[in-house]
Amino acid sequence: MEHQIAVQDFENILEAWLDDNRQRGVGSFLALDGSWQSDLVELVRSQDAGWLPLTGLPQDDKHEAHMRAPLLVDLSLRPDVIPIWLRDGVDKRLGLAIFSTLDIAALRISLKRFQSVMLPDNDQPVFFRYFDGRTFDCFMRTGFPEQWADFFDGIEGIAAITDVSVGWTNYVFSNGSLQIGVLNTTNWVTEWHTLPYEPPEDDTYRIADPFRTIGAHQYARLMDCCRQAFRIEITNFILNAFPDMPDCQNPDAVLAFVAENEKQSIALGHENEDAVFLWCVCAFLFGPLFFEDDELAPFMRNTNIEIVARLEQLLEAANADLDNAKLLDLIDTQETYLEYEDGTKIAFRNRSGKPIPTS
Repeated sequence: MEHQIAVQDFENILEAWLDDNRQRGVGSFLALDGSWQSDLVELVRSQDAGWLPLTGLPQDDKHEAHMRAPLLVDLSLRPDVIPIWLRDGVDKRLGLAIFSTLDIAALRISLKRFQSVMLPDNDQPVFFRYFDGRTFDCFMRTGFPEQWADFFDGIEGIAAITDVSVGWTNYVFSNGSLQIGVLNTTNWVTEWHTLPYEPPEDDTYRIADPFRTIGAHQYARLMDCCRQAFRIEITNFILNAFPDMPDCQNPDAVLAFVAENEKQSIALGHENEDAVFLWCVCAFLFGPLFFEDDELAPFMRNTNIEIVARLEQLLEAANADLDNAKLLDLIDTQETYLEYEDGTKIAFRNRSGKPIPTS
């Protein structure tokens, strides 16, 4: 279930693909979620060449795009971003490597068709984070030939970091079928299989500009897939952060534990993904009924701050004894500031770049 190969292996494989693409005249690009790797975004945007935001209009000044807007990066011009991207991307399933015959401007236009989508019971488009490895894999697995053909227009292949493979997961659409390649670590060969599909409920796929539509049936399956992938992500964190704990010797049992405590968190009104993630980790470290523990009451009963902050403070206090680097990175309590010309400041989490609402 957890990733077993080193970040350097991901980088070496990607570099080999880039070399092959250069010889064949195929471009190599990175679709990056700017909200999760603020240091990488700053590096990309420090130079004018080799990137475009995946928001806004073609005529807009790209430097005016929001600092946490998703970016499209030409890896042939910006190979310096690869090791920094993979440093966090391997663990957090961030970013897509896209191989395309289109230039960066044309590819940006093509991808922006899926930047915002229409969902069932919504009369306004919603932001679609397809460049998250978990979301992208579920999007592909719940799709169908017409939708795949639309998304892969001008795209030769995509490589993502997901939970379905210990290495890169590869996606190629050809002859009406979507092929998925998963790395076999026994022989280090990528094994390909054809993805089955269910047709859309109305048997048609409407390419409606400017927004694509995800139907009710696909949306329900997509959400179920993403929820299970989220549970696997939490499970992988626990397995990687606490490998010596006896409970971590049975990954399936940890996954079942996470599913039960996800339900508990949601039942108590804590539905936000950050809250659920931290809740499950607290339940693993302190027991499923940790929120009723008198010793932990000072943290859990502090209603002056939101639940995520309470759980972060609890884990931060525990980490004073555990001294666990992965746990420190998860709770993400260190802050950084952006100061504007008028003297006002906005606080962000140092790792993720997430704004701090109370600032």
